[in-house]
Amino acid sequence: MYRGLTMLKTWMNVNVDIDVVTKLTVDFFKKRNFDVQEKHSGKTVVINVFHNLEKASFAVNIRGDERSFEVEFAPNEPVSLRLYANLFSAFGGGHFVLKRVKSEEVAAKIESEFWLYISGMIEEMRGGKLKY
Repeated sequence: MYRGLTMLKTWMNVNVDIDVVTKLTVDFFKKRNFDVQEKHSGKTVVINVFHNLEKASFAVNIRGDERSFEVEFAPNEPVSLRLYANLFSAFGGGHFVLKRVKSEEVAAKIESEFWLYISGMIEEMRGGKLKY
């Protein structure tokens, strides 16, 4: 399901370890030279992902428990920046808009790889094939 520029996937009745899903997510981005910061709060894990060279910044949010959970891939920028990008550009803010576009390109490319990877890993964990 898409919510604006955010992609959200939900898994129901899966019985997988959320800590393992979190570790697999962090490892995925680290192996691709992204910097990663994790924040745990109750049943939510926020994984902020940055790439200084590519100027990319986005977050992966994991919410739920072992039985049912959702994973969300979202941009790490204020909604107002996305909404008013054209206005900023008209008043000399083109540099910021260009930076945002570059970040979105990197995020879109890595996002498609991420969904294939994490969906496959969750299916392997469900089938008992992956022991982490």
